[in-house]
Order: sequence, then C-alpha cells, then structure tokens
Amino acid sequence: MNSFIQTTIVWLIVLWSIWLTVRRYLPNWLYAQQRHLADYCLQHNWLWLAHNLQPVAPIKTGCDSGCSGCSQACPTPQAVEQVVKFVDRN
Repeated sequence: MNSFIQTTIVWLIVLWSIWLTVRRYLPNWLYAQQRHLADYCLQHNWLWLAHNLQPVAPIKTGCDSGCSGCSQACPTPQAVEQVVKFVDRN
C-alpha cells in the first residue's frame, strides 16, 4: 500500500509539472486542442461538457502585450547607436 501511495504522488507531481509547462510554453497549441475537444463534445450533443471545455483565448502577458495596465513603466526597445573610437597606441 505504501508503494502505491508513493507512486501515485510521484505521478501526480509529474503530470502537474507537464501541465504547467504546456500552459506556459505552448498556450496556442493547448488552446487549439481544447477547442477541438469542445467541438467534438458539441457534435455528440454533450452540451454541458462542451460549454465547460470551451477555451478562453490565450492572453498575451508582459510588456509586449500593449495593455499599459501595469504599474511599472515598460521600457520601449530603442536602437542605441554606439560610437566606436579607435586609439592608435604607436
């Protein structure tokens, strides 16, 4: 019994880690898969499940989202020209 509980806990942690990784690095793929699953449920007339599985569009976050809603000012990328000076050591 103890071995079963340990194995179950390890599997839950691994699956949770995979879920967080997919949500973070593949949000568009996850959105598409969830949309396909909701459409499948809708075709089979499972309306409650289809409604609950209907995905919300992935939200762009960070300074490049253009929301201007954060309290910190996001720096805009500007091309900075560096001047190179050559020094003759002779």
